[in-house]
Amino acid sequence: MFQFQHEVQRKEKIYVILFVISVLINVVLFFVDGSILRGIISLLVFTIVLHYGLRKKVWAALIIKYMVWIHIVLLFIIFLTMIIMDLRQDSGHKKIKFFSAQPPFRKCSTSQVNRQSEKSL
Repeated sequence: MFQFQHEVQRKEKIYVILFVISVLINVVLFFVDGSILRGIISLLVFTIVLHYGLRKKVWAALIIKYMVWIHIVLLFIIFLTMIIMDLRQDSGHKKIKFFSAQPPFRKCSTSQVNRQSEKSL
């Protein structure tokens, strides 16, 4: 199907804007995580791709479109997972606690451990 030049340019601008937003989010998450070197390297690579993307290089445009679509798909999966988890909790399933304050093992006294070891002998 035939597209006018202004429609193609508008799509390219939308991809570039979404790419810049996803890059900024990724870089901020790298810096918050504490891996400053990784954040700087990714910022450098994304800047190079953006530079060549704005110069209308085909490979850079494909990388930009690929990155934008990957982020959209991942965002959809995250939302879907959140909805499913919320529905499971509302329907009476056991609530999942990722960061519970309870210790993973039961504490028992030394006398209980001695009695259990005597039983096993």
